[in-house]
Amino acid sequence: MSIYQFLVPVLAMIMIVIGASRYQRREQTLREFILWVLVWLGLSLISIFPHEVIKFIEKVTGIKSGINALLFFAIVVLLYAVLRLFIRLERVEQDVTKIVRKDALDRFRKNTRQNHDLQD
Repeated sequence: MSIYQFLVPVLAMIMIVIGASRYQRREQTLREFILWVLVWLGLSLISIFPHEVIKFIEKVTGIKSGINALLFFAIVVLLYAVLRLFIRLERVEQDVTKIVRKDALDRFRKNTRQNHDLQD
């Protein structure tokens, strides 16, 4: 057993505990916590059983090189994460735009009323 096969699971346990703490403080959702746990468990499995995981990935995907399959899978997951972040960013921008527009209209109406009251 190499040092890597020992350190990664220890780090994963620490990170899962940190994730659980963040979930209890409501700093992340249940979905985010489950994803966090799955990622760290997956990394632990890969570090403890690298050859078995690679063979399993080869068998499931049909790609002859397990490393290529693993890299392909990682790229797909990262692209999906970027897409989700982009969608979330677009929503935030739309929400900010709505808030700014509403605030501008409210200020305009308030100023218009004050000007109208001053003229009377």
